[in-house]
Amino acid sequence: MEASNASILDRDGSNLTPAWEHREDGSVWHNKVDLEDAAYYHYNGSLPTLAGLSTGDEHILRVSLGTPSALDTPFPLLTCVSNIQQPEISRSQLRYPVLEPLVPYLTGSIDLTLAYDLLERYFESRPLTPLYPLSPYVLCFLYRRRSFLNGSRPRQCKAVLLSSMLWAAAEISESSLLAGHQHARRQVCDRLKLLTLALAQIDVPAGNVDDVVACISLATVGSALEHEGSTWSNAACSLARELQLGCELPADALSIHQSDKDSSMAEEEREIRRRVWWLLYIVDRHLALHENRPPVLSDGECSGLLQPMNDMDYQEGNFQARLQIYGSPFQCTSPSLYGFFLPLMAILGEVLDHRRPTLSVAEKVASYERSLECLKQQCKELRGPAAVAQNRLAAAYGTYMVYVLRILLTREHWEVNLVDNSDRGLSLAFFDAATHTLSAAKAVSDILKWDPGLELMPFFFSIFLFWGSFPLLVFASRPQFQQLPGLDQLYAVALRAHEACIVTLDTQYQRDFCRTLRSVVQLRVYSLSC
Repeated sequence: MEASNASILDRDGSNLTPAWEHREDGSVWHNKVDLEDAAYYHYNGSLPTLAGLSTGDEHILRVSLGTPSALDTPFPLLTCVSNIQQPEISRSQLRYPVLEPLVPYLTGSIDLTLAYDLLERYFESRPLTPLYPLSPYVLCFLYRRRSFLNGSRPRQCKAVLLSSMLWAAAEISESSLLAGHQHARRQVCDRLKLLTLALAQIDVPAGNVDDVVACISLATVGSALEHEGSTWSNAACSLARELQLGCELPADALSIHQSDKDSSMAEEEREIRRRVWWLLYIVDRHLALHENRPPVLSDGECSGLLQPMNDMDYQEGNFQARLQIYGSPFQCTSPSLYGFFLPLMAILGEVLDHRRPTLSVAEKVASYERSLECLKQQCKELRGPAAVAQNRLAAAYGTYMVYVLRILLTREHWEVNLVDNSDRGLSLAFFDAATHTLSAAKAVSDILKWDPGLELMPFFFSIFLFWGSFPLLVFASRPQFQQLPGLDQLYAVALRAHEACIVTLDTQYQRDFCRTLRSVVQLRVYSLSC
């Protein structure tokens, strides 16, 4: 007996086809929607919430409803159990057995050779910055490469995580299978996106760390490409809280046997939990600045959580080398994302929290700047081009972001100058921000010298670049700044940086600001020539 149902329109808009039916027993029966139809519905704003995925004969997909949860988003969490008949591929036939849970969904849709290539590229890093992923959609290495590419005993992963990883890699992949074929690349990316969205409809009680990481991937690519980041970021935060990722696990929470190998695997999972929480903490603050809102995750929620361990030790599996330091960090400790950028985001959270005394936040900014000097000094002692490059870049990026934090600290006092066109003078806070803007422009010049494409961390850096350049709009509208020494060079550096950012990771707000800045520069050139 039917309790409720829903329908979707055919492509011509003429016929209603049952999309799913809610049964009295709590189950949902859902009709087939192939990938091409799902893509059509998505791009026309009517993608069914429960999408059946198939490449073979007609079938019916049974979906079991999850229990109510804090994860109350437009994407209900559901578990799909399909009776699709797929060709069987044994674990021993796979180059990377970790992909086994995903293979049934890829068969007939994505070539396995391409899947292997994308998995390898997900863990690829830049030659001179091995701590940073090659793909701008992979924010940091949450997992150990050896655990995923292990041919005999890989980490056990959920299909939704694997799908999101392949999608993030496919967006910028230079695979020979996709090279020169933009249409093929877009088709692969669209299919992996739809597959990830469908697999994300998971059963809440079965949710684990893999689901949080998949939601972070959806938030990352969604906010960069389609302004859909907040929904998935909120879902990730809610699930992370349910899983208590902000707390250390009790000693007996993970089964640790006598063998060293099993003990190491258990400690690896503990470290993954920590790294996932701290990355989500970073993403939440990035989106908070982007959307002009307070952070969702607070420092109090993770005061008892260990900070992430050194990235090189983590990748080598050297878990005994970790330091026992708890809570949000406020000092720069290394050139990795967790070492130099996580403390900046901890301070940013306090900047966005207007209840915090400005003076105490300013003191933390100054303290961070002093710790950054230590990183700069290490550049003189390091050997090897990769080590020097990583330290030099982290120091340059960190220096710029310190100036932006200082600009943001005075933001509410000088923003009025943007809309106030009267003859009243500019506030002292604005002159303070202007000084930091000039210093920030010099720091950007240093970054462009070592990283001309702004490729180290484009997803996070773009919003800092936006706010560091924002006072330039006031410069353009105020006569007292027109003869400022080096102003033309200041605009040129800012414009070059924004254009480089767009090439590396295209975002709508970056394009809009770049267009405005370009107009200001053209108007200034015209005014000076008259």
